[in-house]
Amino acid sequence: MSRDDVLRECAFETERLSIFGIHSSALNERRLDVFYTELFVSENTSWLPGVWNGIDATEDGRRWIAGVEAEHGTVLLISRRSNHAPIGLLIASEQESNGDHIAHIGYLISPSSQGQGFATEAVSGLVRWIRRAGRFSSLVAGVDKSNFASVSVLEKCGFEEISSVGGDSAESMYQIDMDR
Repeated sequence: MSRDDVLRECAFETERLSIFGIHSSALNERRLDVFYTELFVSENTSWLPGVWNGIDATEDGRRWIAGVEAEHGTVLLISRRSNHAPIGLLIASEQESNGDHIAHIGYLISPSSQGQGFATEAVSGLVRWIRRAGRFSSLVAGVDKSNFASVSVLEKCGFEEISSVGGDSAESMYQIDMDR
């Protein structure tokens, strides 16, 4: 099983959340349209890097998810265990650097579910799952330095800042070693 296959098999539950992979075949399900409409709004996606920055439509969001998958990434749906309502996405992909296998992660929580600890709970669960999988030396995540909530999530989950580029609104890279 390749490392990408390991990430594609990722599924776990936390106290309040159920997290599992979604594939392009699920992108057109009508039951997800309300979720996409709430998730993919510019005030929520303005933190995303590069061409993904400022996605503001359900169809753009579907294309974004398909693009992540096409680039060998894994998209995980974050749902509430209590009612199975989708509230966000976790994204994970493999990178190799100097012979080390690194999982690069990102996350997006719908505005109505922000500020309730769901991102911290989901990222902590992903860290535990990847650590148990035993295939990666570290996890990394990029974050806009002015996105204080996201920086807080990473720090609460044990990530440490490893690099920073630019001024106040530039990106910082955070990392957590799987050996710890």
